[in-house]
Amino acid sequence: MRDTGSHQRVFMRDTGSHQRVFAIWSSLLDLMRAMLQKEAVRSVSVFHCDVLPRVHICIQLVMPNISAKRCLAIRKVVAALNTLLNMFVVFPNFLPTQTVKLQLSYGFSTMNVSKSGYRVFSANSTAACIELAKKITERLGVELGKSVVYQESNGETRVDVKESVRGQDIFIIQTIPRDVNTAIMELLVMAYALKTSCAKNIIGVIPYFPYSKQCKMRKRGSIVCKLLASMLAKAGLTHIITMDLHQKEIQGFFSCPVDNLRASPFLIQYIQEEISKSYILLEICTELGPGLERQTARSHALPVPIQVLTTLGFLATGSFQRELADRSGMSQGALSRAIVLNGIIRISARYIRFPYDAVNQAHIKAQFAEIAGFPNVIGAIDCTHIAIKAPSEGEYAYVNRKHFHSLNVQIICDAQMRLTNIVARWPGSTHDSFVLTNSSVGNRLEPGIVERAIGQLKSRWRCLDRSGGLLLYHPEKVSRIVQACGVLHNIAHRHGVPLREIPDYRNAVIVAKSPSAAKRAQSYAERLRLGLAVIHGEAHGSEADMADGRQSPPAMRTTTGHTGLELPLMMAKEKPPITVVGDVGGRIAIIVDDIIDNVEDFVAAAELLKERGAYKIYIMATHGLLSAEAPTRIEESAIDEVVVTNTVPHELQKLQCPKIKTVDVSMILAEAIRRIHNGESMAYLFRNIAVDD
Repeated sequence: MRDTGSHQRVFMRDTGSHQRVFAIWSSLLDLMRAMLQKEAVRSVSVFHCDVLPRVHICIQLVMPNISAKRCLAIRKVVAALNTLLNMFVVFPNFLPTQTVKLQLSYGFSTMNVSKSGYRVFSANSTAACIELAKKITERLGVELGKSVVYQESNGETRVDVKESVRGQDIFIIQTIPRDVNTAIMELLVMAYALKTSCAKNIIGVIPYFPYSKQCKMRKRGSIVCKLLASMLAKAGLTHIITMDLHQKEIQGFFSCPVDNLRASPFLIQYIQEEISKSYILLEICTELGPGLERQTARSHALPVPIQVLTTLGFLATGSFQRELADRSGMSQGALSRAIVLNGIIRISARYIRFPYDAVNQAHIKAQFAEIAGFPNVIGAIDCTHIAIKAPSEGEYAYVNRKHFHSLNVQIICDAQMRLTNIVARWPGSTHDSFVLTNSSVGNRLEPGIVERAIGQLKSRWRCLDRSGGLLLYHPEKVSRIVQACGVLHNIAHRHGVPLREIPDYRNAVIVAKSPSAAKRAQSYAERLRLGLAVIHGEAHGSEADMADGRQSPPAMRTTTGHTGLELPLMMAKEKPPITVVGDVGGRIAIIVDDIIDNVEDFVAAAELLKERGAYKIYIMATHGLLSAEAPTRIEESAIDEVVVTNTVPHELQKLQCPKIKTVDVSMILAEAIRRIHNGESMAYLFRNIAVDD
């Protein structure tokens, strides 16, 4: 048997039943300990036994030092096992179908070797770029490899790996900051350092592959992307994990396997959940579920989502129950039972709470002092009239000064217009001053805030506004309606739901900012079942504007040339006026792309879409480079939100522009690392992805 490093593996054929094999191995443990006792062996133990059709019994010998004498002792043990078990020794280059595996491991006792057999390193020298690597290692349950990457005073890159990597799978995570060339050198130096340290496999995790736009011949330039691929392979990388290459054909530039992951599932999930705020409905259903999933004698009880949606529809529109029942296809009695006011009121204590503790009061006081200059204010209080039908008893008490029947509802809110208290029991004839005088906080108010909060409450829930009609219920039920609307108002406020309308992604249209991006946009549109629009007419300096070829000057005409051999000239392209092909009026426009760097094209596209009547404009891209003045231009533009993944660090840009949102893709990168290390198929990560995606 030949020495191959710190790990020796010998495979022997299975010659009998599993019980007999295990008994033989157990009896040999004492013999092995006796044979190696003089060689200062630390431990000999069976650390894995799987009594299955494929038997794997592993014995590990950990020795404190490496020497030729101890290597000879290991050879004697293998020879003894071969003799006693009458088995044929199979060398590591041949593995039979059913084997008993003996693993002999020896090395320095101070060696820091990962139990999982792989290590994850970050090749970045800046703290902001290590965040993605930390998220990936947290998901994998391993520690980030110990290494130091820094720049010398003359700008040279130096890498120092602080732990052993011999015989292990090494994953290098490299996110690309603004200084692209420095990041590339850090990756190359790190890979070569691990290669010379005898790492088994070196896998580069490069979420954004730099120079990916330079993958075609341009004039007298070069295909830099192919050059970079050759450099990475030469440095020692044996596998590449990346995400959304600018052109899928870039994978052919590499001499090693490349897994081009997709971020589209995460962006599509963002469209479905964040734009529509559909997760708010899930939150309400989850909290109301225990109280609503009651036993019933009916054959089919109404599901909790149906009850919640019915209640929201009733409160938000103020329509008659009969009208809502006809619209939803159920009887009026079923719809009436589906309106779950009491269930919402039961969770009101979680969402409507008056700030009694000193910490919250100090925070609210500071907010009021900032916006209004009033010191020591912990709430704004006011009353509003909710129109109701004339009750059968004490009808005169509910007639207010405006001569209609109502409840006089007292509302207290904080500086952010979150409701902290609702009292809906006073008849309409009760004067506001009486209500405020009998309130424990009536002497501290700032009317402008609470009036706007009341306006928002009635705008969201039309049943409370007189323009939506009277509430044709008894005052006690009207009181429950008001309480339920207050709870839902605070839930909507906490999640930032727009006041006028909750956006619905089904009212959106996917927009390609150029005909060349139509294929990507079509993929999103087909998966979301949305319409497609294309902006026709490309801006100056775009990728398509750079004509392929070298644009050599015309040849000099000579007198000896044949006049009949003049080559026909290609007519120059004339760009049409920029226009939108497709209907975006009154809809949410979602522009999708793979990279957003220079935002001038996106800003121009957003202005054009606004002119065509788009309601909201979202920009979604995998890689948010956002160089130069991009955050400022986005903040000043008609773009409502820019959604990018964390393949590139952009925390500084997010501070400059609150419109920039981030989607975390560390989950799929961590899963790719796990599957590659374990030798599992990667097909699961590419399910439902077509060739053209």
